[in-house]
Amino acid sequence: MEISAKKRDLLRRKTKNLRKEGFIPAVLYSSDSSRGDKEILNLTLKTDEFKRVYKDAGTSALVKLSLDEGKKTNILISQVQIDPITLTPIHAGLFEVDMKEQIETEIPVKIINDDVHDLVKNGEGIVILLQSSIKVKCLPADLPHEFIIDALVFKAVGDIFKVESLNVDRTKVELLIDSEEGIAKLDFALQQEQAVEEAPMSVDQIEVITPEKKEKDEDEDKKGE
Repeated sequence: MEISAKKRDLLRRKTKNLRKEGFIPAVLYSSDSSRGDKEILNLTLKTDEFKRVYKDAGTSALVKLSLDEGKKTNILISQVQIDPITLTPIHAGLFEVDMKEQIETEIPVKIINDDVHDLVKNGEGIVILLQSSIKVKCLPADLPHEFIIDALVFKAVGDIFKVESLNVDRTKVELLIDSEEGIAKLDFALQQEQAVEEAPMSVDQIEVITPEKKEKDEDEDKKGE
């Protein structure tokens, strides 16, 4: 995956005008810039191109960034601001990675086949995600794009899928979470939970407040004061 970018002059182009023209502002930073050894670059990206790449890459897949002077570098999309009304990206943070330096990032977890699981189909169970992402440490080239959990591994309601069961090469990828932590679970469906219901009232238990009864109660209250 590749995305192109141009350097942005903060004094000449207003972000509002950029967005109207089909571009979004972005910043490119790195470990070096965090230490003050390299400047943070202000960039512009084509909105449509960025949306397409971001949909596929998310924040866990390497993307090739092509700058206007012909330079190419490997990045991760680290932060994206979304307009709450249009749901369109309005700003992006891009992290330039050193392919020889380990990084720490969150890898999303995805569940598949939950819709075809027998216990889910018959309404007895529901698959719930306990961890939406897993933090890992590895070289950029070894980054998993996502962790996939097949719901068909669950045999009975109450079964839990733990970190230790993840299919990942642990010689290359360090999982920064306890191996006994649960990631997903086949739980009881809400409609199967036993609800505590109040016993229905009998006709004899229902008190009808007549005008005479209301007046009598008010008189007794006044006497008691």
